[in-house]
Amino acid sequence: TTPTTKNPAISKFAADKETIKKDEEVKFTCTATDAKSYEFKINDKAVAAEEVSKNVLTHTFTEDGDYVVEVTAKGETGTTAATKKVEFKIGAQEPKDPENPEE
Repeated sequence: TTPTTKNPAISKFAADKETIKKDEEVKFTCTATDAKSYEFKINDKAVAAEEVSKNVLTHTFTEDGDYVVEVTAKGETGTTAATKKVEFKIGAQEPKDPENPEE
């Protein structure tokens, strides 16, 4: 009998911060079942190998803008995969009220 290959399933993909700021290190962790490898992309570009440790991407964004961080969890054969995205914006926040800077 041929062992059945399970398709990877991603249960969670999230950053370790609520608000991502420029020049601040952020970790994106992918929690998946039956995944043998992980591939990360930022705005459709592959990330540097040294930023990836198994299912965790550690990255510092150096510019304001809109970002899409994507993970692909691949199964044993590499043919089956699951993908999830996290979208966020850095900078260009609402201007603060000069009368009330704590807001």
